[in-house]
Amino acid sequence: MQPIRLGLVGYGKIAQDQHVPAINANPSFQLVAVATQGQPCAGVENFQSLSELLENGPYVDAIAFCTPPQGRFALVQQALAAGKHVLVEKPPCATLGEAMALVNQAGEQGVSGLFAWHSRYAPGIEAARNWLVSRTLHSVQIDWKEDVRKWHPGQAWIWQPGGLGVFDPGINALSIVTHLLPLPLFVESAELRVPSNCQSPIAASIKLSDAHHLDVRAEFDFDHGHEELWSIEIRCTEGILRLDNGGALLSIDGVRQVVSEEGEYTAVYRHFQQLIGNKASDLDLQPLNDLEEQLAKGEEPDANPVDVILAFLNNEVYIVSSDALEGADSQVEPLVLANSAGKPVLAVFSHPSRVTEQYLAAAPNVLGTQGAAILGNLGDDLGMVINPGAAFGFEIDPEGVANIRRDFKPADEPEDVSRPDDQA
Repeated sequence: MQPIRLGLVGYGKIAQDQHVPAINANPSFQLVAVATQGQPCAGVENFQSLSELLENGPYVDAIAFCTPPQGRFALVQQALAAGKHVLVEKPPCATLGEAMALVNQAGEQGVSGLFAWHSRYAPGIEAARNWLVSRTLHSVQIDWKEDVRKWHPGQAWIWQPGGLGVFDPGINALSIVTHLLPLPLFVESAELRVPSNCQSPIAASIKLSDAHHLDVRAEFDFDHGHEELWSIEIRCTEGILRLDNGGALLSIDGVRQVVSEEGEYTAVYRHFQQLIGNKASDLDLQPLNDLEEQLAKGEEPDANPVDVILAFLNNEVYIVSSDALEGADSQVEPLVLANSAGKPVLAVFSHPSRVTEQYLAAAPNVLGTQGAAILGNLGDDLGMVINPGAAFGFEIDPEGVANIRRDFKPADEPEDVSRPDDQA
């Protein structure tokens, strides 16, 4: 059987260290062309752009994307429009709205796609998932710490808007946890530390939960030192499961377990091969933020505004402040803007990448919390603007804030039967 002829877009560290060795080790693929503006890939034809590869290069059946997430959306769109199967490095795009558009386009084109959450393919993940199926969960502790200088040497894009900062490795942990746990997670609170000369966080402390109030804590650090700490510990009634080395090692109650010997990217390309053969796709968006999804859907004619409001209330959102959060009981002064009518509105962002340089210059500390907490602490005279200046966003005036407080109550909060508008 003829191998799948593969093109590669982007030939940086991740492509050289992981993708090319995995491709070359899989007889079902043949790497025939690379698009890169940097160091060329030996043994294949190299091109300056994807357009040049598609127009002048050898025929390809599929394309793998290893470029930074900013700007990747248009490239994957171009490949899908040309009828190519696509494998997209994590995170698939700079925003969830872009990733959703790619999911739709792949379906319309009838091609296979894979969003490569590669950490889900670490040797211990499936064994861990199988063990957890019948267990009673109590808590999850994630520690994901590494040295950005080692893993992203000289790569300025990671600190720019959409580069994700510490969430570039942190999303690996989130992709594993969302794969292991039975229920979706939402963020209850978060503290992000953004260096003064950057626009993305270098560290983060996050508290998450699910519908059953599972206690999930995550510590991300991009300035940890040379020795990586990539661990997830899940405490259950029946024992303690621990994943180390990014999921390569699995222990139950301190006893090392037998796991797969297959490497992450070897498994990723095996899965991609199977998807193409089965004319299927695996374009999972779960590790990304539901609020971004609802904001993107909000642009559609039949969008339900209730869904957008619920997503805001139940998801992590971000404010910016000139004050750092010193402790659990400390207070900060958030950034307040003036709308077109000169009225004050609180600036709120659905993702750290939405916070542009102009806002960080005034308020360099990015702080995360649940949308419901933001709404509950707004004064009577303050409105709110979500993602100021961005394509996906909206503004709520003080009256709208009051209406949402009235109409969207937590399930355990009793109705106020004495409201004047409820009286006959």
